[in-house]
This record gives sequence, C-alpha cells and structure tokens, in this order.
Amino acid sequence: MFRFLALWILLIASPALAQNADDETISGLDILEVCDSSELADRNTCRIIYESVIWGAQIMAAKENGKPRICLPENANSDMLQRIYEEHMEETGYRSQDLPFIKSMIMAYARSFPCAAP
Repeated sequence: MFRFLALWILLIASPALAQNADDETISGLDILEVCDSSELADRNTCRIIYESVIWGAQIMAAKENGKPRICLPENANSDMLQRIYEEHMEETGYRSQDLPFIKSMIMAYARSFPCAAP
C-alpha cells in the first residue's frame, strides 16, 4: 500500500516540478524534497521508489563519453521498461502487479529529466 501511495505521489510530483522549473532542469534532489516534505507515513518507501526509478533510468541511459547519464533516451517507451523490470524483478523486489506504476513513474521521470538537459 505504501509503495502504491509513494508511486502515485511521485508520479504527480514529477511533472508538477518540471512545470514549475521555468525551463530549469529538475534535479533528483527536487524529487527527494517532495519525499521529505510529503505526508507519507513511510518516507523511506518514497526514497526507495525514487532510487528504483533512477536505477531503471540508468539501465536505459544514453551514453556520453562512455559514462551513463541519468536520463532516458528519446526512444524510451513502456515496452522497454516492462522488459527491463521483468528481467530484473528479483533485484528490485517488485512484483509483476507493480510494473504499471513503475512504468508510469519512469516515463514521468523521463519527461522531467530529458537527455538533452545538461
């Protein structure tokens, strides 16, 4: 239940943060501030989900000078995300019913942290 609640809050927060940024790139710290300031009963769940989103993004990350960037390539799509999470289900500790929420979160993250950003 907490996992679903945290995903829902982050899903809502990521695009909102991006809209209020006045063309500035949103940092991971901005999303963590949402976790810390939220009314979640379990803030650690929010952080764990945030870290999982970063992890998923890094797996799909574009490469720059041989190093992964924390952003998603423009061609990222939910099918790619589902395949990645299915392959790494044991590592993440998520269940198959969590996948739709995780995919939504990562796509929201992709909109907030485009690869074109510095």
